[in-house]
Amino acid sequence: MSAATDRQRAGVLKALGKESMMSDPRFNSMESLLQNIDAYRESLADAFKQLPTDVILARLIENEVPAARCLSRAEVLNQRQLESNGTLVERDHPLMGSMRLVRSPAKFNGESLPVAGHAPAHGQDTDQVLADFGLSSDALEALKVAGAVA
Repeated sequence: MSAATDRQRAGVLKALGKESMMSDPRFNSMESLLQNIDAYRESLADAFKQLPTDVILARLIENEVPAARCLSRAEVLNQRQLESNGTLVERDHPLMGSMRLVRSPAKFNGESLPVAGHAPAHGQDTDQVLADFGLSSDALEALKVAGAVA
């Protein structure tokens, strides 16, 4: 929900049956509202708790307040639109198994960017990184024996 204007704020209060708050001197101007924002939010939170989400959404929309239901991660990932748009791709991860990843929305010359690979496992690239820094295989082995690297 976003009540960015006085009209939208009035719509929220009407949707919650709290129209009287518009004439409350603590909340009837942006300046006084900001000075009493905690009390305002507490009052709205209490009102929101009294109604089911679908009822609140219908009332907010009826009062022209931009609002939408917050979706869980699972609900977002199961939206048919994501499948239709090819937004999600499945990839196998060596430790996590099959994972659904978000494809980049950017396209260049009509082509989507490739989906990035998985991050390396902890310590997976240690030998190569240390070798790239000039560490000899004997020195690397000594670090492993000492427990300094995996």
